[in-house]
Amino acid sequence: MVFEIRLLQGEALDAALALARDVFFEFEAPEYGPQGISAFRRDILENPRFYQAFLEGENRIWGAYCGETLVSIMGLQGACHICLSFTRVDMQRQGAASALFHAIVAQLDREGADITQLSVNASPCGLPFYLHLGFYPTGPEQCVNGIRFTPMLYPRPSSSRRNTTYCGLWCGDCIPGDHALFALAQALKQRLEQVGFRHYAAYKAAKVPSFSDYDTFEAVLTALEDVHCARTCYEGPLSKAGCAQDCHLRSCALEKSLYGCWACPDFERCAQIADMQQLHPDILHNLRTIRRVGIDRWVGQRGRHYRF
Repeated sequence: MVFEIRLLQGEALDAALALARDVFFEFEAPEYGPQGISAFRRDILENPRFYQAFLEGENRIWGAYCGETLVSIMGLQGACHICLSFTRVDMQRQGAASALFHAIVAQLDREGADITQLSVNASPCGLPFYLHLGFYPTGPEQCVNGIRFTPMLYPRPSSSRRNTTYCGLWCGDCIPGDHALFALAQALKQRLEQVGFRHYAAYKAAKVPSFSDYDTFEAVLTALEDVHCARTCYEGPLSKAGCAQDCHLRSCALEKSLYGCWACPDFERCAQIADMQQLHPDILHNLRTIRRVGIDRWVGQRGRHYRF
């Protein structure tokens, strides 16, 4: 299932808190006593300072939409602490919260925030989800003001490591990693469906012959969803058909426990890298540069990403 991720502002913040309220009382309140429920009301639902911090941008909250329906929210306090995360009960285990998390991490990367770790106080219900994402507990479960939680951290390598592929490319240069492009394509597809453009194209095809190819155009928009990589090659490709999904170079490096192809003594003679040069002409230059100056200093010296 594909979700549209939006930064929530204005009236959307009210919808986010309403979702948090509904999910908490339906799904999580049974885990807490009266004291915990009272604390949630006081600190989250009825706390003007908490709300104001989102309005002023001190904290931020994102939402995952299925069509125009808000199905999941996740909030950041400052730049590195997850302070709010709720998903509609009927949409849990559908990938919405995971998509939110990875979109937020990607946004932090685009902003140049080289954050080495993210933190969260995971509720008993949320603990399995955060373990699945790669968080680890930093201590036993605690109970403060009736709220039970486990403190957790999500360790992250440097931005250069995360965005450098195993074969020596930069994820930010790659078309499947252009998140803005795929957000626009998804928004266009949804809007065309909303206005019924398929029927309009069929009616107008006699006067606008290219409209007779509308099925092909729609198929391309759908196929774009499969190519989009929501996270980097290093973090594990998240796409159905992105190039990194079945990359032999990535698999080879992982099998040999290598940091990347530049650490392999045979990369200059590798047939698979030679094949990559048909699309990425400067890949050997990149690998030599990484080997010479290191992964944290090579980016400014990288060559062309594509031949075109």
